[in-house]
Amino acid sequence: MVAEMIEHEGMVLLDRILSSNTEWSPRGSRVDPYMGVDEWIRDWMWHRIRSYVIERDNRVCQVCGEETEDLQVHHIVWKCHNGSDHPKNLMVVCERCHKQIHTKQLPLIMMQ
Repeated sequence: MVAEMIEHEGMVLLDRILSSNTEWSPRGSRVDPYMGVDEWIRDWMWHRIRSYVIERDNRVCQVCGEETEDLQVHHIVWKCHNGSDHPKNLMVVCERCHKQIHTKQLPLIMMQ
C-alpha cells in the first residue's frame, strides 16, 4: 500500500514534468518538481524520464546517429548551469559523443 502511494505521488510529479507547460524553460521552472520528495521518488522519476527520452529519440545518438547499447542522456543546459530534467532539455547521445560534449571538443548550440 505504501509503495503504491509513493509510486502514485511519483507519477503525479512525473506528469507535471512531462506535460506541456508554457512557462517551462530549459534552465528550470520556477517550481522545483522534486520539492519535498524523497530520494527514492527522485531516482524513480529520473529512471522514467530517462526511459522516455531514450524511446523518444529512437535509441539513436542525436549527434552522430549511431545505434549503440551504451546510450546516455545528456542535459542540453547542464545541471550545473541550472538545467532541468524536463525531456525538452534532454537528448540521447552515445558515450563517445557525450565525452566530447563535456570536454568541449564537440560544441552544441544551447537551447534558449
